Amino acid sequence: MDHGRVQCFHRTPHCGVSRSTYYNWLQPPKKKEKHDSKPVGRPIPGYCFTKQGKKVSDEQIKEWIMEAIAGDGYSYGYMKPTHHLRQEYGLVINKKRVYRLCKELDILKPQRERKSIYPGTETLQPPISYGKWISNMDISQGGISSLV
Repeated sequence: MDHGRVQCFHRTPHCGVSRSTYYNWLQPPKKKEKHDSKPVGRPIPGYCFTKQGKKVSDEQIKEWIMEAIAGDGYSYGYMKPTHHLRQEYGLVINKKRVYRLCKELDILKPQRERKSIYPGTETLQPPISYGKWISNMDISQGGISSLV
């Protein structure tokens, strides 16, 4: 059964469409699967090592971070706790891991707003005069024969 489809080699040269484009057009659109349920990237191991090779869990590291900032009333970044963990406890720990742990503990400072590299450049643009645009559009719509 044909279902209203015409054989490709008879119609596509007359329409100016390649055969692959025609058959691609006939296929129903593919549905994109949502991968929200699966985590992206490798799984989090949940531990790191000291310089002596001893395993330390992420929960212990979180406790150490909270002890380090317990006396202060303000939030920290992630670089100071990273330095503290390396110096005081001899951890071999990456700053990205400390950032993730601090984010889970909700102790990070609010991120600063980035300032423009070139402040004031938006005022250097010449003002737009819409009259010129309209007159150019009118001339182009009228054609060359009406101008002569």
